[in-house]
Amino acid sequence: MGRRIFNTWGVLIGVFVLCGASMAADELIIQDKNGRRTGQLRLDQDRGTADIFDARSNREGWGTRRPDGSWDLYNKDGTRRGVLEPARPGLPSRLILTPVRKK
Repeated sequence: MGRRIFNTWGVLIGVFVLCGASMAADELIIQDKNGRRTGQLRLDQDRGTADIFDARSNREGWGTRRPDGSWDLYNKDGTRRGVLEPARPGLPSRLILTPVRKK
């Protein structure tokens, strides 16, 4: 019983350390509705740029920071992908994606 509790605490501490490290790097994990990782968004606050990667770490797009603190996101070909609005006091962050038109 004691060993099982120790393993559980070890896993929880590992999760908190990993979450803290990813938050310090301004990296957001993108997941589908089933919770599977489909990519990541890396924000560079100093330069005001963002890079979008798929699940295999291929660069899929880029972004720039607006003066109000939100981020405009674009695909590699320059078409608009959406907007990332950072959290405001009392509100969560929002990712607003442009609908994809089927051809």
